[in-house]
Amino acid sequence: MIFSAGGAGIFKSTDSGQTWATVYQTPGGSALTIDPGNHLRLAAVLAKTGAVIRSIDGGQTWTNGGTLCQYCGRPLLADPTGSGALIAGGSISRDWGLTFQPLNAPGPGAPVAIAFDPSHAGWIYVDSGTGTLGHLALSTDFGATWTPKTSPPTSFSAMLGLQVDPDQPNVLVSANPDGFYKSSDGANSWTRQTGPGPFTTFFPETHDPFALVSHKCSATGGMFAIGSATGPTFHIDFSPDYGITWMTPQLSGITSVSTGPGCTAYVTRPAGTSTDAFLAKVSSNGTVQWATYLGGSDNDVPIALAVDAQGNAYVTGNTTSQDFPMTVPLLGVKGQQYGFVTKFSPDGAIAWSALIGGEGANIVSAMAVDSSASVYIAGRTNSAGFPITPGVLSTSIVPGEYTGFLLKLGSDAGLGYSTYLGPANISPTAILVDSNHQVSIAGVGIPPGSVQQSAGIAPFVVKLDPSASSVILSADLSGVAYGGAPSALAMDADGNLLVFGSTPDPPVFATPGAYSSPPVATHCQSYGVRAVAGCGIPGQAQCLGLSAYLCRGGG
Repeated sequence: MIFSAGGAGIFKSTDSGQTWATVYQTPGGSALTIDPGNHLRLAAVLAKTGAVIRSIDGGQTWTNGGTLCQYCGRPLLADPTGSGALIAGGSISRDWGLTFQPLNAPGPGAPVAIAFDPSHAGWIYVDSGTGTLGHLALSTDFGATWTPKTSPPTSFSAMLGLQVDPDQPNVLVSANPDGFYKSSDGANSWTRQTGPGPFTTFFPETHDPFALVSHKCSATGGMFAIGSATGPTFHIDFSPDYGITWMTPQLSGITSVSTGPGCTAYVTRPAGTSTDAFLAKVSSNGTVQWATYLGGSDNDVPIALAVDAQGNAYVTGNTTSQDFPMTVPLLGVKGQQYGFVTKFSPDGAIAWSALIGGEGANIVSAMAVDSSASVYIAGRTNSAGFPITPGVLSTSIVPGEYTGFLLKLGSDAGLGYSTYLGPANISPTAILVDSNHQVSIAGVGIPPGSVQQSAGIAPFVVKLDPSASSVILSADLSGVAYGGAPSALAMDADGNLLVFGSTPDPPVFATPGAYSSPPVATHCQSYGVRAVAGCGIPGQAQCLGLSAYLCRGGG
């Protein structure tokens, strides 16, 4: 059985979380705990009233217990030894919530972190805090007497969370604003485990709950924690050494984590956190011939779709699903976020599916398919472990910086080539492949092969040879749309490239005879400034005043 407390009440699942039933309905949410010594015994504190409710039959019926002050029931903890003791806020109950008495832990301020020792009934650690300072103490008699302990050696010694190792009672882990701390001597001394690190690594969020695991489940023990991986959404990750190193982050949008019997771990996510890609084939009369989902257990975001001459469909995008369907080995190394390419046959079956990644962020932005059913994808990455092939345009990256990439897959998903587009500051936004298998790439940044090294936000277009080893042409478009971004490429019958995109209003120039915006005087006057000719380009004028816009047209 699994129990969960939410904003509308308390819920119970008897099928490992597949379905849920309401066992107590109340608005405003509640804190909830279960007695490890008797799984039919539950207790909750209603957030708005501070009332304690109790159940001894697995949530089927509830009776009233003691009353605490409003919002004083967090944290709500049950003694893991099964003694029947409960702690709610700064109060303790020895009769499973029927009555409460103050903990009276020493130190200034209210309790900010509390932990039972799973190996000793009645052993309680309490950290009382005021401002940034914490005062840690231990009671071995359910709070009757207290012994001072040592706080972590940090200016933020007031803890955000505290847990005792379930198999080693002298080992404690504390969450503080600057990272996790570990004590191996019963809170007499502390060692910092982790703190702020590079954005491309897992950064634990110490304000959110963490969970220690039994050595029966992991030989070295360890912990689950919530934190940021490749973006602002929170992931769950496991550390085998209490926060020094981390595995691959899983799932996004995690709000809480808890461990249960049988080496299980549970996490909660808001509804709608994950997404799946879908693909549907619709006939000319509007009938859906087939439709399918594509993805795994986390976010799967499609970016582009293409169809070849045989009717095969190609979908590319980005995923954080570690279980995304693959039919070929991973291209690159395991990481937090992958690009994907999946080929569907005309009847909707997966012909092949590939993941492309590295240890950091790998973000696909565009795709093209040539006449031989080879697939080209472009995007950006900060992964040094991206699957780069020898002899290509660029094989190295500035550590920690983002740059563009171009990757070619054969008709069987085999890796044709893969190259960085430069050491840093390149973001592809569109690609096009011609009949000679030459790939044109539009984007923003410093284009490869550029003679004029413009600022990093300038738009560009480049064309590479069929092996992606050299630049055929490179055009810096900063004079056309500085600060803008191309979004599409096309080629006419004469082999001329057409670049389509957006630019800040107004752009720097328009060529003579081409369609342009309203005259300069009208535009500049709309900003309350005046236009002065002579900015060095025939037919151009500059808006002077509080605005620094460049305007088209005469003065």
